[in-house]
Amino acid sequence: MIKLFRSTGLVAISLLAAALASGAALAQQKVLKFIPQADLRILDPIATTAYITRNHGYMVYDTLYGQAGQKDGFKAMPQMLAGHTVESDGRTWKLTLRDGLLFHDGERVHVAFSMLRRVGMNVDYQATDWGTLVQRRALTKPPAEGGWNLFCTWFSGLDWFSPASHLALRGNGKSAWFGWPENRRIEELREAWFNAPDLATQKKIGAQMQLKAFEDVPYYPLGLAQFPTALRQDITGVSEGFAIFWNVRRV
Repeated sequence: MIKLFRSTGLVAISLLAAALASGAALAQQKVLKFIPQADLRILDPIATTAYITRNHGYMVYDTLYGQAGQKDGFKAMPQMLAGHTVESDGRTWKLTLRDGLLFHDGERVHVAFSMLRRVGMNVDYQATDWGTLVQRRALTKPPAEGGWNLFCTWFSGLDWFSPASHLALRGNGKSAWFGWPENRRIEELREAWFNAPDLATQKKIGAQMQLKAFEDVPYYPLGLAQFPTALRQDITGVSEGFAIFWNVRRV
């Protein structure tokens, strides 16, 4: 099904829908090739509002809610969800995922939260819009008063590469990252790392900081992710590691 939410791009996508209808008999024998109106530079429809990314996202990914067809008035329908409940005069929505919901590789959806449960946490997963998340994350109140216990995020590898940029390893209370941990020992070690006379001393201090972090657990690492990159055969000069766009040449 191809879902339309805005008028922009309506003609191109409508033509695709018509081609699917008229060529249904051939679709069983041939591969349907869809040529978008622009390069697909970003795959995540949350990270950008570009129409090409949105169209790709809705053709590839499942979403919490889908959209019914014209017969049912194009209303939103649960897709990944079994349903939801609304509380607090519409200010709180509790979403329930369908049983047996899997990723494309067979892994259970929300594997990160399964990991948290395995270490003894009773997880109440709450999905929300970004504005509400930012406001709630900034609250220092307990969850019963609108605060939170834990939130998930991600950083690139270099953000965690040294104590100079490792936000989750700060222990300076109200001036620290969200969660506001107070850890005088971590701060002492961090200051010593900056003042270390050589690399060997920095490594020794870094090991002590890691040990202290495992003892106090200011954050919980859930794993690593690596974004796959596909390169054209006529492109040369691409640096190894994270994809950057300088030094690149076409043969």
